[in-house]
Amino acid sequence: MSRPAIRRLRGFAFDPSLSTELDTAQVNAVTYNIPWEDVLPGPIGEYLEVIDHDPLSGCFYKPVDLDAKYALAQDGLAPSECNPQFH
Repeated sequence: MSRPAIRRLRGFAFDPSLSTELDTAQVNAVTYNIPWEDVLPGPIGEYLEVIDHDPLSGCFYKPVDLDAKYALAQDGLAPSECNPQFH
């Protein structure tokens, strides 16, 4: 099987607070087409490594696995201000 050309990931088009208002919620959700790169959980790619650390609590959040079958099937995580893994 050949490698995909793009990875689709959902996100916010503008300020995340616009998703809480009825008249702007629909236009604030977007799916980005990103050139495919093999990544490790984190995600960790060729040029970027995400380590999600909250300095106030000292908490390290679980790395996101963008290659997990459910993440791939749903174009990544659902946009959410409340989910630290989405950030």
